[in-house]
Amino acid sequence: MSYDQTVPATGHSGSQDYNAIRNNFVQIQSSFSVNHEPLASGGVDGYHTEIQFANVLGSDPNIAAPVASLYTKAVSGTPQLFFQNGSSSSNVSQLTGNSSATGNGYTTLPGGILLQWASASTSTGTATISFPLTFPTNVFSATVSTTGGARACGISSLSTSSITVNTAAAGTATIYVIAIGN
Repeated sequence: MSYDQTVPATGHSGSQDYNAIRNNFVQIQSSFSVNHEPLASGGVDGYHTEIQFANVLGSDPNIAAPVASLYTKAVSGTPQLFFQNGSSSSNVSQLTGNSSATGNGYTTLPGGILLQWASASTSTGTATISFPLTFPTNVFSATVSTTGGARACGISSLSTSSITVNTAAAGTATIYVIAIGN
């Protein structure tokens, strides 16, 4: 059974198309019940139980304000979840992203913010540490700390791909970096 868009037929009374109309309502209820609380369930009729996206977009949709849109878009071949509030592409927030929960790793935060962490050992007092990913646009801030023989450390240079840290090391020291950007 499938939904019949031609029902009710022009010129027919409701009684003539009763069975076809009833079949349409059964089909609507059947389709609607996928990922929704069933109608007449008592208090949460029609609420979503989950959301599945049938299409992964290649770019942000064109929507008109004041409409908002939740959608999936491919990022490096992987579907990610996005939210767009209004028609401007500056109002797009990426809600999911790739992450790497390792010693040197990263995660993507809503709004396209990239948080990265890394560490390296040095016995010379200077270490250049490459970020796990190159920041696409900017590094907003970076923080460094150290353990081992170092008593103090500071950033001597910072780029979208790496950070160079100097320490007042007496022996081997491990330098830890946290950086945030986009």
